[in-house]
Amino acid sequence: MCALPPEVRARAPWHFQIPGDGPPQLQLALEALYSPEPAARYEAADTLADLGREAKPALPWLLAMLAEPHVPGRFDLFREEPEESPPGLWEQICQWLGRFHAGPEASDEDGFAVTLEPAGGAARAIIEVGEAAVPPLLAALEDANPPVRALAADALGMIADVRAVEPLGEALANDEPLVRAAAVQALGGIPCDEAVAALAAAARDPEQYDEIRRDAAEQIAEWGERGLVLLQILREGDPLARACAARALASWPDLEDEQVLSALTDALKDADARVVAMAANSLGWPGNAQAVPHMIRALRHPDAAARQRVARALGIIGKPDGVEPLIAALEDEDLFVRCETAKALGRLKDPRAVGPLCRLVAKPDHDAILSAINALGEIGDAKATNALVGAFDYDAPADCGGYPDADEHHEKKVREAAAVALIRIGDPSAIPALFEPCSRIGYLPDNAKQLATMGLGVVPHAIARLDSEDPKIRRLAICVLGQLPAPEALEQLTKIVRCARDEPQCEAAIAIGKTGDPRAFDILMGVVYDPEPVGEWLRMYAIEGLARLGDARAADPLLESLKIPVREPPAPLWQQSLKERFEGGAAPAPEQPPDPDRRYGNDPMFRAYVARALRLFGDTRAVAMYLELLDDFGSWPHDVYDPPKDLPTMGKPAVAPLAEALYDERGFVRTMAARALAKMGEPSAYKALRKALPDLSEDDRETVGCEFLNVCHVDGKDVRCDAAVDLFMDMLQISGCRYARRHAAEALRLCGDRRAVPLMRRVAEEDPCLTVRRIARLEAEALAKGDPRDDHQAWRHYDDPFGWPWPSNKPLPKECKDPFGFPWF
Repeated sequence: MCALPPEVRARAPWHFQIPGDGPPQLQLALEALYSPEPAARYEAADTLADLGREAKPALPWLLAMLAEPHVPGRFDLFREEPEESPPGLWEQICQWLGRFHAGPEASDEDGFAVTLEPAGGAARAIIEVGEAAVPPLLAALEDANPPVRALAADALGMIADVRAVEPLGEALANDEPLVRAAAVQALGGIPCDEAVAALAAAARDPEQYDEIRRDAAEQIAEWGERGLVLLQILREGDPLARACAARALASWPDLEDEQVLSALTDALKDADARVVAMAANSLGWPGNAQAVPHMIRALRHPDAAARQRVARALGIIGKPDGVEPLIAALEDEDLFVRCETAKALGRLKDPRAVGPLCRLVAKPDHDAILSAINALGEIGDAKATNALVGAFDYDAPADCGGYPDADEHHEKKVREAAAVALIRIGDPSAIPALFEPCSRIGYLPDNAKQLATMGLGVVPHAIARLDSEDPKIRRLAICVLGQLPAPEALEQLTKIVRCARDEPQCEAAIAIGKTGDPRAFDILMGVVYDPEPVGEWLRMYAIEGLARLGDARAADPLLESLKIPVREPPAPLWQQSLKERFEGGAAPAPEQPPDPDRRYGNDPMFRAYVARALRLFGDTRAVAMYLELLDDFGSWPHDVYDPPKDLPTMGKPAVAPLAEALYDERGFVRTMAARALAKMGEPSAYKALRKALPDLSEDDRETVGCEFLNVCHVDGKDVRCDAAVDLFMDMLQISGCRYARRHAAEALRLCGDRRAVPLMRRVAEEDPCLTVRRIARLEAEALAKGDPRDDHQAWRHYDDPFGWPWPSNKPLPKECKDPFGFPWF
């Protein structure tokens, strides 16, 4: 016990008696809280969080654990402190919010160090206890330790008990900025008018930290009609308060609310540039035609930062009325305005902008040329082809960038952007001009994939360059043919495979398979079984060529190839001694006899290529190979081997072997099988998971729910079926893990089957965990109303005090979202 952190020892309830009448998990977890090992205490706290209300006896220990110190570490995922923020505030907030630190470590299944913080686990457990934890948390708001006060404040906000409003309001004046930051977020989670009033006072307070004022306004906006005081602040507050209010209104639930639109359009006339910029940001949502005339007037604002935000908003709105004013703004004296204007014209995709943007490229405007080129690519008009081809000869001024070689870097970026833009436009006349620059910039195989998107018109040009004297152009041409079928190139590609070793033989082997020519089968199989020591990688690329050929006859021979003894090829010239090279050439290296104990099947990468080929053939023997390769590669994605992505693509034939793997003695194999089945969308897969549910670990149950939701929300694949409903109804009832139950409730709403409503309502009343009850209630109400398609941010209550989400109600394109979008803070 002496190994406990002193902060915990001083607060530990040593008089505490472990109750003997609780569930076994409670007693074991309470005993583990006394462990000197931080990882053990973290796991105990997580177990108590799963118990929810039943963990109430552990509150004294959990509150003591809030004081565990933070250890600064290598996993710092946060941005640097803004230059103009109050000294030390950002570090303190990031120190508290950081999930990963170099402290007590546990290893995950792939062998990477994952740091577990007992204080975070304790906070989550306290939240799940619910209302019974409110009195001790209120007392913890007076603790001498600032991180304890901050964690207590955030937990009170997630519990959302109105008794905490007044103490949290007082915490907004705390001496510690860390506590203020927690209090403002906590008040945003309590749905009552008193909380809104406290937040409004913080947003108005000129003595308050800028970040706190910003966050207070943000929290008010999310409550919609309850937060109308924000409109009053927008009209009557000091300049910074008005800017905070204007920025926060981007999170208003109803973006078409007339009151909000009127207040924001009026704010575009504000004398303060920050208010104008933030109002433009909030009005900039797709289709907001009502704001366009006001935006056009604001585009003449004297402040460059305001003009920049207005130009950006006009591009996002996407109405053609903004094209001409934006074209005029291409002549703006400020380079950032010109760049943002060019981007906006690209989003509008109006052909009227092609000429002005081409002039910007041909001029050239060294500051805005990149933005102009990208915009021309987005517009996609072939009239821009000549200007973009000319950009390949762009020369940057010597003083560009202000650091050594900056001009060369800028030239490279311009040429890369021009190549991408030409490929996006797809004008066949640009194809000849693309091969030389694409062979010099970026990653050559990726460039080949991009060129191939221009269609079969690229093939003749690629074939013509197979005899190029430039090895990079020749390799690019071969890589392009690896993406597009070119049977007429079979003989040339075969010669390359059989030529000297300094040629791109491997890429040629893939291209042979892509030809689709029946003769390619024998050619590639001959490479795989070549008795000469041709090199392991060439054999593997030949296997990839067979996979792309798609001839299932290759399955059995490829499995047999795993038994081929390894014969080492002669050492290449660069490995031979300098003396031999400079005295008239080296003597041929003696051929090495095959080693009977070394076979190609011993190489995990060779087996991965074979497994991939079998999968593409639809051969279910690939499943066992994929699962066996987990020992060598883990579950991390790889170009050849990506089991979470690859196995579900095999569909129904793979269900039986994956279902059998659910009972494998190796935990990582069971997990991968569960992940693949959850993403498959086959009713038989969900039936297999339901049958194995009692034998799956809690982590695997959680994974099943998570993968099901991801494949729907992220991949956009509809995998809903009656079998999935039955699976998640069982999971909601038998899982001990709160995350598994939460995911099950979300999945049931997504499936849209009202049979689940009674069960979900019962869980909303009886589940021991606060967050599960809350989410089950919200999902049941939505399902009963016939609204199965959830915008996965329907609730604001999370049990993770280290995971504050930034609200994003605006339907912006991904590249336009700006969660920290207040450059003056």
